[in-house]
Amino acid sequence: MRYFTFDIVSSLPEELSIQILSFLSVKSLMLCQLVCKRWRNFANDPIIWKRKCLELASHDISPLKSPSNPVLWYPLYRKLFKRENNWESGRVQTIDYLNGHSDRIFFVAIKDGMAVSLAWDRTMRFWDVERGECLSVILLNHMAEEVDFLPKKWVVAVSFRMEFVHVYNLREGNSRVVLVSPKKVPLNCVNIGEEILISGSDDGIINVWDWRSTKLLTYFETRGGVLYVKVVNSNTIVSLHNDGIIQVFSVAQKKVTQQYSFLSMVFDDTLHSAAINREWILCATQDLIYLLKWQFVPDTFEIDVTKPPTFNWKMDAPAIVPWCGCLAGKGRSVLSNCSSTGPICVVKPGGSVKFLTEPGQEGVDSLKGFKLLNLIEQPTFMDVDDRFLLIGTKQGKLIRFGFDDTQLPLVE
Repeated sequence: MRYFTFDIVSSLPEELSIQILSFLSVKSLMLCQLVCKRWRNFANDPIIWKRKCLELASHDISPLKSPSNPVLWYPLYRKLFKRENNWESGRVQTIDYLNGHSDRIFFVAIKDGMAVSLAWDRTMRFWDVERGECLSVILLNHMAEEVDFLPKKWVVAVSFRMEFVHVYNLREGNSRVVLVSPKKVPLNCVNIGEEILISGSDDGIINVWDWRSTKLLTYFETRGGVLYVKVVNSNTIVSLHNDGIIQVFSVAQKKVTQQYSFLSMVFDDTLHSAAINREWILCATQDLIYLLKWQFVPDTFEIDVTKPPTFNWKMDAPAIVPWCGCLAGKGRSVLSNCSSTGPICVVKPGGSVKFLTEPGQEGVDSLKGFKLLNLIEQPTFMDVDDRFLLIGTKQGKLIRFGFDDTQLPLVE
């Protein structure tokens, strides 16, 4: 038998060789490094590991930040891989307390490593989650209902039951503008985009503002209480109602362009709570929890509002209702019972459940025989990004759970 020793890969132009190897799996790349020095250099090229990082983080909630030096793409991949393993296996790496509030926390939101919390002490706090540092505190004259914010701009929108929305610019001395609902209805949800801000009410009124100029662009009168509103782009908004209706609106045309009803398909009761991110919809009735998935416009990261979301799973979970729930990247749902002190579970797309355990232990699939991650204090609200889970408690504590591997340094 004759063996050919001609090295085709090494004989090609370097850029082409690297391009070919970039299509291999990570396991195959590790084996390529053992062939020879030249192959090892190809397999370690930053172009390859940048591609692997982007693939691994393609469905993250927050966009991936590029390292300052290209040689750091491989360490960043290791960090992302460990983080994903921790999520998949239910391993919490760190637990810390972010102190500041003195009463029950009733709302938490986290984006791009920044967070906002609201509490019954009538304060709103703006946090750097990674450093655990409170960057700004605002004393509110009225009890707020919900918050949304633009983390890079330090702009925070707060809806109130008193028929108005405050928009704060935290970089300009906490200056604010006031947006008043024309229909004088209590507001219960808000969402802010780069150009427009929208609010929803229990009476079915949806307001659309240009928040910079404070101009009311239009408003919509809909059927059923509005649970959640979302800015898709400057012309398209989406609302979810407690009767299971999802509506898509055109701001320019001032009308409903699409409407989807899941009441007859999966919802057999009135919805009372929901959490929505870029790709997924998590919602609950009195006894059941559902996960739906948006489809994307091809070659973009924008949801395709011309097609209805698809049903992913339904959970009969009386042990978790009344629930605290939020959505992490890749459709992972984090759930806990807000009338007790735990446990906390992560439900992956398809419906498989993993219960979180104390740091240093593996996550488990069953409630029996394991030391689960139970809170000392009763959870009231939670939110999550790809690295951290934040839980506000009845006692006014904000607890940060980290999923980054503590053995790997942060990549700048």
